[in-house]
Amino acid sequence: MAQNQTSFSERTNTLLSMAKDLSQEFGAHVAVIEFSPTGEPKAYGAPTADSILRTCLPEIHSSPFQACSKTMGEATARVDGMKREAEETAFLDVVERARQATSWMKILA
Repeated sequence: MAQNQTSFSERTNTLLSMAKDLSQEFGAHVAVIEFSPTGEPKAYGAPTADSILRTCLPEIHSSPFQACSKTMGEATARVDGMKREAEETAFLDVVERARQATSWMKILA
């Protein structure tokens, strides 16, 4: 667990450093919000994380419940789509393996 925490801390520092570099070198507006494995939040924003969230997600500040349920609905739809794609890929894999097995049987016969 200590090694995971060290790796997480190193990656966090790298991520925040890259966000800072993007902001300073290119004038980009950047927000990074992350939660540690223990659930502790950490944020970096340039100019500020709050100002970027207000710009990109204004509905959160006007009606938190409505925005969260909309975001949750979109996320659920995306996850459902990904599940369907995974099932389709698994099916296509089975079909391809059967086709290959049939081909090998013909070759070896």
